[in-house]
Amino acid sequence: MTIETELPAVKVKELPWIMDRVAETIVGTYSINRMGGEWNVRLGISPSDYGREIDFGIAADFEAALIEAKAAAKIDYEARILSALTLKDDPGNGEAVLVPVEPPEALLRSMAIRYDHGLAVPGYYDQPIFGAENVGHARRMESTLTTMRQLYEEVVGKGFYRAAIPQKEG
Repeated sequence: MTIETELPAVKVKELPWIMDRVAETIVGTYSINRMGGEWNVRLGISPSDYGREIDFGIAADFEAALIEAKAAAKIDYEARILSALTLKDDPGNGEAVLVPVEPPEALLRSMAIRYDHGLAVPGYYDQPIFGAENVGHARRMESTLTTMRQLYEEVVGKGFYRAAIPQKEG
């Protein structure tokens, strides 16, 4: 179940970016740091609090880094807001939860490493014993991230499986 199927008239409001760098929200203050194409997003308790890193990446250039960083912040923000919501009919036992349709990149990395612990060690699969000349660590990580994204798509109903939406009586 996603917010789109259960509450089609509800959406998480956009992040209020100040000078494309800081967004103060109910969950904390998001800040974007960029250097060249590298970026990271941090979440603190106030604009003066550097907070903790929630995501990072490397983009093609400075502007692409801003776009990717804002998208990462939005995904994290939506996940935090949606995690506080539940369905009216949920008895509170965790049978139903709302999750963002797009997974945070950090979640996909975590899923990939849980699936294959060797991915947590940079360069692990670059060793000849693992066939590095054919695949290598970076390609193996990329392949596993693709698989994790596909699994996530199935969970949120965007893959091959589509849960039937219950019809309201009356």
